[in-house]
Amino acid sequence: MRLISMLAVCIACCVCDYPIKFPETGLPCVMLKFDSYNSLSWTGNGTTKNVPLWTFEDLSVIDGTCEGQNIDPFVQVRFHKDNSTFKFTFKNSSDMVNVVMDLEFVPDIVFKNGMTDPVSITTEINQVSSMENSYQCDAEQKYDGNKSDMNDTYNLELKFTRVHMQAFNIENGTFLKGDHCPADAELTSTLTPSTTTAPTKTGSTPTSTAPTATTPAPNPSNHPELSLSVKDDANKTCILLKAQMMIIVQYQTNDTNKTAQIGVESPIVTGSCNSSSLENALNAMMMNQTMSITFHKDFVIDISFGKDGDNVWWDTLSVQGKYTPELFPNAIDASQPFNSSNNNLMQAFKTHTDGSYLCNADTKTDLKGGITLETWNLQYAAYQTDISDFSQDDVTDCDADALIGFTAEMIVGTILAAVVDFALLVYMLSRRRSKIGYIQL
Repeated sequence: MRLISMLAVCIACCVCDYPIKFPETGLPCVMLKFDSYNSLSWTGNGTTKNVPLWTFEDLSVIDGTCEGQNIDPFVQVRFHKDNSTFKFTFKNSSDMVNVVMDLEFVPDIVFKNGMTDPVSITTEINQVSSMENSYQCDAEQKYDGNKSDMNDTYNLELKFTRVHMQAFNIENGTFLKGDHCPADAELTSTLTPSTTTAPTKTGSTPTSTAPTATTPAPNPSNHPELSLSVKDDANKTCILLKAQMMIIVQYQTNDTNKTAQIGVESPIVTGSCNSSSLENALNAMMMNQTMSITFHKDFVIDISFGKDGDNVWWDTLSVQGKYTPELFPNAIDASQPFNSSNNNLMQAFKTHTDGSYLCNADTKTDLKGGITLETWNLQYAAYQTDISDFSQDDVTDCDADALIGFTAEMIVGTILAAVVDFALLVYMLSRRRSKIGYIQL
């Protein structure tokens, strides 16, 4: 197949809230960190499949080397979700650094399309920084790439931000001064007007409007009750979810760390009712039923529901959004996207296909990068044939609800026991007084 070049594809290979370094122990000689998310689609034989969040978070360093005489430093990682590998090689070109990036993946693992020959893509970025400095690019970069032959077409959309990398002259495991990409200068000039016009729109300073505009108290009464569903092609409901939901996002300003609490209101719901049997972990990622909840225009909660026999659970959870000035006043990453996920939920919210999961208690699910999904009055059922309401049978209560019920029973029992003891004490005292009075007579 003919490959059409894809610039900077490596940056989109994962959503990284931690740095990649080689060696992993001791002082590193190669260091990288970046945030990224992307989408991938395949069209072939009249079929189109989409992976809206094609991420490779579960990665490990499998190879690398440090700079040396006639040796180019590199680090290679493997993304375990799709078994893809990526190699970053840093080259000295007349005291400037070129970065060569090699991606290899198997299309059949991603799309189950029968294409088992590995695909290798090499991309080179020239003169990213001087040998004395690191390379840095905070601005969002977008790239589209595709690969086609007579029968198959792959389309990839990449977005990445906050790139920082270095492989020469690292001192004490820290980045040297960064040579910024040209887009960072444009970002600074673009964002400057927004920081001065925001107070004019609201009639007050950002610090006075922020508490009421972006940080409501984490109370379920502040968030509407949601009833969300996903339907199949026959208009039959396969997923039903009711809850009150909020995302909590930690972010930075020039002065301090802050927290934004954003309730889910008036969402748009999409999803998939994939119901094929699951053969292994890789198939599970493609066959899972999914629900995508879009709200406030720039925010999306994606839930993937796993299934094994009669058991159903939340398999993966991701949240993406944008540091909008209205919701994140004075954020350092103003107008930049963020994306975080938890691909290791350990079969959270587990229930049965012929029942539902119920948790009225305040429940927080942590993702990477200081992002949390908070829910109240959560109830869901997945892998249904055509559900309209939750069955009263086979309801799986969360541990927190069970504990609340047990605690309430203990309190009631304790109060009743105290009342009985008090009544018995009063009775005994009254009997004693009656006896004493009789003797005196």
